[in-house]
Parts: sequence; C-alpha cells; structure tokens
Amino acid sequence: MFLMYVDESGDIGTENSPTNYFILSAMIFQNVITVVTQKSGKSKDQVFDWTWRGLIQRFENTIRYRNFGGPVNPDDKGIILADRTDDK
Repeated sequence: MFLMYVDESGDIGTENSPTNYFILSAMIFQNVITVVTQKSGKSKDQVFDWTWRGLIQRFENTIRYRNFGGPVNPDDKGIILADRTDDK
C-alpha cells in the first residue's frame, strides 16, 4: 500500500487573488508528485478540480505501471491523505 499526503500552495481564486497558480504537492514515502495549474482564464471550480484530477491520475498511473522505486507488489494499492485545503 502507498500512502500519499497532499498539501496545497496558493489558492483557487481567479479574481483578485494574490497568486497566479494553484499547486498541489504530494509526498509518497520516497517520491514527490507535483501538479501545477495556471489559474488565469479558469473558474475556482476548474482550478480545484483539474489540479486534483491531474494529481490523482498521476498517482494512480504511477502505481498501476509500478514506477515507484523499491520492491514491486502486483497488488499494490494507494491511499490519499489531504488537509482541508482552503479551510481558514
């Protein structure tokens, strides 16, 4: 089983936002996966959904194609642990 912890940088706001990007980074034991979404021209929902979908897809594909280092187990699974993202 793989455990992935995810944290964000920036915010998903597209108007009057102090940041140009919304970034998700994940730690998976020895691996780090990062997906960056350019926010301009997108809604808050698009920024959030597209970035999360990209990260989850990359995590799933890396497990499926056994691209993580170390021993290979044909039954490898993954779990995502994330903080509450935009919570104050």
